[in-house]
Amino acid sequence: MPDPGPRAALVDLGQQVSISRLGDRIRVSGGLRRGGQLKHAEARELKRLYRVLDLWFEGVARTSKAQEWHGARPCLPDSLPVIGPSAKPGIWLNLGHGNLGWTLGLGGAKMLAAQISGHSVGPEAAAFSTDRFR
Repeated sequence: MPDPGPRAALVDLGQQVSISRLGDRIRVSGGLRRGGQLKHAEARELKRLYRVLDLWFEGVARTSKAQEWHGARPCLPDSLPVIGPSAKPGIWLNLGHGNLGWTLGLGGAKMLAAQISGHSVGPEAAAFSTDRFR
């Protein structure tokens, strides 16, 4: 029987859910919780993730064998990260990337390295400055 799961990563922007293969398992992730405890995932949110997975890959989910996990992905009110110098001399920041941590973190590291080295990074760097909160 052919494997009915995803062969590549899929992002459902409308539902804000991503589905990807992890070996012989499938990862479905998405959602946002502001504040609160991280001890466990909420049943309501898990049900939504399973529903979206079933929309894309009907019958694939074996929720009785699911490994449920909820992790913190710190983000700021404007959804943009902070990249650049802090108010303390010698302390540099590259944080608050939310659910795009791996994606934005690498670009942020490149921008931060340029700033630390004294190279010009262009006017776009201002959008990520801590000054935007003053």
